[in-house]
Amino acid sequence: MKTSRLALAVLTASLLCVGNAGCKDDSRDKSDASVPFEETLSKANAGDVAAMFNVGVAYANGKGVTEDDEEAVKWWRKAAVLGDATAMYKLGLIYANGKGVIEDDKAAVKWYRKAADVGYAKAMVNLGLMYAFGKGVIEDDKAAVKWYRKAADVGYAKAMVHLGLMYATGEGVVEDDVEAYAWFNVAAENGQRTAAKLRDNIKKTMTPDQIAEGQKRSREIMESIAKE
Repeated sequence: MKTSRLALAVLTASLLCVGNAGCKDDSRDKSDASVPFEETLSKANAGDVAAMFNVGVAYANGKGVTEDDEEAVKWWRKAAVLGDATAMYKLGLIYANGKGVIEDDKAAVKWYRKAADVGYAKAMVNLGLMYAFGKGVIEDDKAAVKWYRKAADVGYAKAMVHLGLMYATGEGVVEDDVEAYAWFNVAAENGQRTAAKLRDNIKKTMTPDQIAEGQKRSREIMESIAKE
């Protein structure tokens, strides 16, 4: 590995969530804190899918009820079975972390895939990570790239960082500094500070013509995303 690649890998390991057992759950709580737990529970028991998810959140966080990870899993599973993508993603995280259930990477992959298949970008990235690190599936960098790209193509900036890294290191794709620069650049424009550091790192190894091409490719990516 060239020195610049080693530096890139070290920088990335320090800034990105490597694997997903330690990843922060950045899914959003849909609940309204002003609504009493009993009211939400009543709606959930009546079949309201959003309420089922929120009951799970309440149990997971101890909001208006005693914290209970197993109850959280139960309610998220109910919501997931009825098609709630965020609940599917939550179950993936739960199984990856072993919180409220026995840790099970294959089950995590199953739920990430279900959420990814209905368009949930965060699940696409985590599914990509599972493939990249061979957790619950056979390690497959091309499959990781596929899922990072799907999420990046719909504008998810964190996916762009991962996709750029694959191009920078030649994992699952032909190594391409211009493409890596472009994805890092677009992610940086969308608020990813990690991406800005990675872009600046790889820029040091590029010629002026490559940088100009990378900027052109960045504009093409942004135009493509805008059309989605």
